[in-house]
Amino acid sequence: MMILTQLDTVALLAILLIGVPHGALDIDLSLAASNSSKNRMLFYFSYIVLALGSFWLWSMLPTASLIVFLAISTVHFGRSNPFGLAKERTAKNWQLASVQFFMGGAATIFIPALYWSQAQLLFGSLGADSAVIRFVGLVALPAWIASALVSMLYLRASRVAIICVFLCALVAVKDVLSPLILFSFYFCVLHSAPHFFRAMRFLRVPISSPPPMFLVNTVIAWLFVFLAYGFYDLGDNSVAASLNAVFGVLFALTIPHMFLVDALLPRAAQYWQADFSLDDGLKRNYGN
Repeated sequence: MMILTQLDTVALLAILLIGVPHGALDIDLSLAASNSSKNRMLFYFSYIVLALGSFWLWSMLPTASLIVFLAISTVHFGRSNPFGLAKERTAKNWQLASVQFFMGGAATIFIPALYWSQAQLLFGSLGADSAVIRFVGLVALPAWIASALVSMLYLRASRVAIICVFLCALVAVKDVLSPLILFSFYFCVLHSAPHFFRAMRFLRVPISSPPPMFLVNTVIAWLFVFLAYGFYDLGDNSVAASLNAVFGVLFALTIPHMFLVDALLPRAAQYWQADFSLDDGLKRNYGN
């Protein structure tokens, strides 16, 4: 049975308070990209239905859902360029894919592998079969290491080497940190916050004054987590209920969020196409 430390609890709260709301601007982004407000209710309805369906899959097929969650998160995180890496204009698709896989897999593949003894307790609390996750990880980890090597050879930037050294140095603080803490930092600081700032720039509104629907959607997401906790809290294991509530809702919201951010928006606005630029790394992450 997994026990949450005080830092783990803070990390879980950060995911809830910072990470979960980062997609609350999705509807506004969709409407801004299409320059139309006619489909607001249809989009809202479709978003909720897809989220509810995804949550149902999470509750019925936890192992498969967790594998899918880790896989799509690898793609989603990588496309957001959390490390602000650069690319050559002559880059080939497989090189860009390797860099994206390296950046996204740092959170979804490397960290669980490095902290496996703790990660398997986390996965077990989520109802997943740790043996199956481990088997998938044994295939994914060598691929991630290969992507790290490709990134270093292709980019030839000291930043990649520094990132790899930093990731490997995490082994020295294994007794202090945990996969939950590290995932929370990556998700909230390197992914969610930049995504929010970039979205606000795209919508051309001040950071301090998000659209009204941002607060409405955030409250709905938190209510969804609260209801999910009640759904899972059928026994004495409140830790498992908390973890499933947060990550189950996160999975449920990630599916429609990725469909919009990684599939629809890049087609409608060049601003949202995945890119790497060291010179304007902050612009690509925080908007331009």
